[in-house]
Amino acid sequence: MAQDPILRVYAAGSIQLGPQAPAIMDRIPFGATTIGVFVPTGSATYSLEFTLDYLDIDTDRSTVPNASARWFTLDDMPAGTTGNQYSVVYYPFQAMRLNITQLTDTVEFKILMSTTGRW
Repeated sequence: MAQDPILRVYAAGSIQLGPQAPAIMDRIPFGATTIGVFVPTGSATYSLEFTLDYLDIDTDRSTVPNASARWFTLDDMPAGTTGNQYSVVYYPFQAMRLNITQLTDTVEFKILMSTTGRW
């Protein structure tokens, strides 16, 4: 069974280019996670990054920056990725974030986590 998806919409002129706020991946015990980036109009260039380091979490579910967190780029969405993309991962991460380097309109970042095993 899947959990409610995480959805973030980023609009040109409303964000600073670069790494966006991380999405905490605390609901993926043993299942698959599908990650999607959708560019409905305009264009976007980005990469998807993940960390294995712990990020402090406030009670309101926002994150407190962890300056020592190490971020890796997901092989399926490396720097320079454009257009609509998706990936499925079967291993846990602490958090994921979109690193946007170019944006002319909007881009949607979606994460859907399963709560059951993949077998």
